[in-house]
Amino acid sequence: MQKSKLGVSNNLIAMFLYVLALMVAIYNATFGVYAFILLAAYILLKEENFLKGHVVTAAAAILLDYVIAIAFSLVPDFLEFLNFFLQFAKIRIYDGWGITGFLQLLVKWAFEIVLVILAISALKGKESKLFKKHVQ
Repeated sequence: MQKSKLGVSNNLIAMFLYVLALMVAIYNATFGVYAFILLAAYILLKEENFLKGHVVTAAAAILLDYVIAIAFSLVPDFLEFLNFFLQFAKIRIYDGWGITGFLQLLVKWAFEIVLVILAISALKGKESKLFKKHVQ
């Protein structure tokens, strides 16, 4: 088990990185974002490739979470846009059952489960395949 320059094992730092990403995803915590940025900057500047791969994967996961949230927030506006043009045919589209909210909740839970799995795999010492493919 390799140690980082801080004296803590690389696996523990990688797991903590994913836990911070999970905290950002669940709570939208500003503290979590700042802590994630500080830890990611330290890793990118001072540590070796094993941890850099986990930084890239965790940052991509956080960005994907924000993109998904933005996409789901645009659904009601898109429905209103469609209804504007469909009003001439006396047709109206509703999200009466809250299907988009339910789908957003399912995607959010799946995303959080993936982050937990990534944190556990980082603790076991498995490398990030996303980074390993593109950087050699």
